[in-house]
Amino acid sequence: MTGAYLFLLIVYASTWALYLSFHAAAATGSAQAVYAFLFGTVWTPSVAALILSASEGRTSCIELLGRLFRRTHGLEWFVIAAVLPCVAVWLATGAAKLVGDSAPRPGLPLWPSIVGMQLITGAVGEELGWRGFLLPRLSRRFGFTSAAILGGVLWSGWHIAGTLFQGLGPQAAPLIPFLAFVAVFGVFLAFVFARTGHVLASMVAHLSLNVTTALAGIPLASGTFWWALLLGFAVAVTATYFTAWPANTAMEPTART
Repeated sequence: MTGAYLFLLIVYASTWALYLSFHAAAATGSAQAVYAFLFGTVWTPSVAALILSASEGRTSCIELLGRLFRRTHGLEWFVIAAVLPCVAVWLATGAAKLVGDSAPRPGLPLWPSIVGMQLITGAVGEELGWRGFLLPRLSRRFGFTSAAILGGVLWSGWHIAGTLFQGLGPQAAPLIPFLAFVAVFGVFLAFVFARTGHVLASMVAHLSLNVTTALAGIPLASGTFWWALLLGFAVAVTATYFTAWPANTAMEPTART
């Protein structure tokens, strides 16, 4: 568990250090400060995972990189990882629009830049650390179910700095439903990672959620949107728990398919 403790120390301390360094400038409208915080924060988990794995030795490095580069299996779960977040976001968007919460959808010319930004930020930068490095260590200590829940809560808590940072999307979201959703979504990401043994699956799910949310035409300040999204993923996680929850606590590519 030493690696897990050090990982959490690095990502939390780095995030709040970046917050203290750049939030004042961001509050004055500095785009450079916003990007410095954003990129520094979202890539810290991967960098920390790589450094800590290297410090643990060659075997640990091979295990971590294997979760990213090994041959995939359970391809049906990759499809679920890609599709379910899209469906959940559009249903939550529909619920929000029923109560009058809506915003203009980005025009088609903006879509490539939106997708491109997501490809170089959270969905790709976070997953190797949170799911690829931390989750297996928590699972070996607590078992997969407890590790998935604990990992989701810790991941949610890590987002608090982002909700306070002016210029970022989460800053507009209502705090309680947003953080609760992030925790539950973290459990879902743990599930798709464990079912496939591949970090790419959780990256796909995370990217699917972020891109669809950015394109949906919904104000992030909508409480209805976040509560509906939370409910949707709570139902999805509950259904998977009773029908397809992985038995493999080590999360290597031997999970049931």
